[in-house]
Amino acid sequence: MVDENEVNRWIARLETEESSWTNYERLAVLYAIRDQQSGSRERGLPMAYSAAPAPVSVETYGDSDFMRAVADVPPDKAWEIMDELMDSLKIVNERVYNSVIQKLKK
Repeated sequence: MVDENEVNRWIARLETEESSWTNYERLAVLYAIRDQQSGSRERGLPMAYSAAPAPVSVETYGDSDFMRAVADVPPDKAWEIMDELMDSLKIVNERVYNSVIQKLKK
């Protein structure tokens, strides 16, 4: 039988390391070992996980016209549009552009 303290130490170590599929795989095995040893997991249906991020509601960020418009747009598309907007803003009003950049750096 694997030492419970050693399993917990490895879990703590891997949880602080950089995210990677290798670390996720190792953590999954360690969680399973820990749960099996402790008997804390109910027997029954397996737990299902998804790699997809949890949905975020518009209310999380605000209820402006922009937030409502961007709510259902994929993030990569939204950022592409925002990048174009910032390029235009830099040409039209560099002072406002610089102000936005400074706010993002804080």
